[in-house]
Amino acid sequence: MPQISIRDPVVHTNTKGRPKSATRIKSSLEAPKKRNCSYCKKPGHYISECQKKKADEATLQEKEG
Repeated sequence: MPQISIRDPVVHTNTKGRPKSATRIKSSLEAPKKRNCSYCKKPGHYISECQKKKADEATLQEKEG
């Protein structure tokens, strides 16, 4: 019986699955959501950065003290 030797391939072989370097198209569900403030209901910021809330708190403190 002849002896067969199996060696590693000389050139790079393709592997199964999606290549890591490939880019995929994101669905609309994965799109980043718009930032909406829960205080003034305007887009573009959260409540922690809301200028209207900061102004309202400043006027409230002026009236109290």
